[in-house]
Amino acid sequence: QKSLELSTGNKRLNSSPEFEAAALVELLVIVRSAHGAGEFATGLGYLESLTNAADRLAGIRTKFPVLHPCSAATLLCGIAEVCLLYGHEERGEQYARLYAAMAKLAHGDGSSQAGDAHQFLSAVLAKLGKPDMALSEALRCLDARQRSCANAWERPIADAHWNAAMLQAELGRFDDALVSLAASRRIQLRLAGARDH
Repeated sequence: QKSLELSTGNKRLNSSPEFEAAALVELLVIVRSAHGAGEFATGLGYLESLTNAADRLAGIRTKFPVLHPCSAATLLCGIAEVCLLYGHEERGEQYARLYAAMAKLAHGDGSSQAGDAHQFLSAVLAKLGKPDMALSEALRCLDARQRSCANAWERPIADAHWNAAMLQAELGRFDDALVSLAASRRIQLRLAGARDH
């Protein structure tokens, strides 16, 4: 199979997986820097190259990923952020979902990393005005954190209860929100008490 060619600036090189990974970092820096400098047209031009390279390296729409699932999950999270930065909301959501799926593949469904990925997807969905779906992901985050934490009195669990409560309140599910807030408060108070002693 002929290897992919990537274009970065004025250089065009025949790429190996190692070069593709290095070029991906450069593309990510270019896209973020262009946005920061207000050069949106330039950033958008490189965004297409970035997503194409990321798709290939992570194994999206191909049978043979180049990256290990752990690295692919991190990459997909970064691509979701960049897409949202440029207002590509649908693509941002798509990459956030791919990130959550890859994190579960890499680390397991009940891992802290899967919980973080579900929380990221929940935040994306909430930002996009999809509170029902955001709550579903927030509850998946809570489940993963409860399964991955050493005990039930850890801050990540309290935070997950709090996030769920905010979405439940937004949806008018006030009784559920109060239960979630109470659960978060119990953990926070216990943590505060442990620090005082």
